[in-house]
Amino acid sequence: MLEIMVEMAKKLTKSDIEVMVAICWTIWYGKNKFLFEGKKMEPLLTISRVEAVVEAYRRVKQLKLELKATSSSKNQQVWSPPPDNTFKVNVDAAVNFERQKAGLGVVIRDSCNKVKVAAVKTTLFTGDVKTAEAEAVEWGLVVAKSAAFQCIMVESDCQEVVKLINNKEGSRTEVMWVISEIQSLSKDFQNFSCYHTPRSCNTHAHSLAKLALRNNETVVWLEPIPVEVESVLSSLL
Repeated sequence: MLEIMVEMAKKLTKSDIEVMVAICWTIWYGKNKFLFEGKKMEPLLTISRVEAVVEAYRRVKQLKLELKATSSSKNQQVWSPPPDNTFKVNVDAAVNFERQKAGLGVVIRDSCNKVKVAAVKTTLFTGDVKTAEAEAVEWGLVVAKSAAFQCIMVESDCQEVVKLINNKEGSRTEVMWVISEIQSLSKDFQNFSCYHTPRSCNTHAHSLAKLALRNNETVVWLEPIPVEVESVLSSLL
């Protein structure tokens, strides 16, 4: 029977296969009714049951697809602008393990989603990705301070680093040296906050971090941002 079904599956459409499976199930159901309950199903009733089973299956499948699409739409997060008079500092790190280098990317935008500052930096990779991510945050604060921004929101896609900065976790590893510098720098701003953001909301900073690895240099671009840098950012929109 299995071989027959496999051969039929090669020749039938998906819709036909659904009907075939429903027919097989209904025949099996009718057989059990007759064997164990002594009830004989009428042929027309059997056909009606097949149609009902197929219709119910298709409705359930369609409902699942709609729920999945709705859930995917809700879960898909995008970058959101900061409040007025506040600047959002997105940071990220990219690592080249072979060269033992880390690229740090920073992009600062205002409440109108306009890029005010972009920056890249290359640093030595010590073997700890968390430390590289923390160094990206520190670099972001240095850049924001040099641009004379007073109210900033920092976003990183490294949740562990964000928790350390906000004193929600502790650590005895090397990363705490960088965290201490970040917390000290944060006092230079009138308003400072640090949040975790999904990678999907941090693509600009990640692109700049990879650019830092390719160029192997430290550069800060102030508004107006050069065309070549704008093209890197705009390609992600």
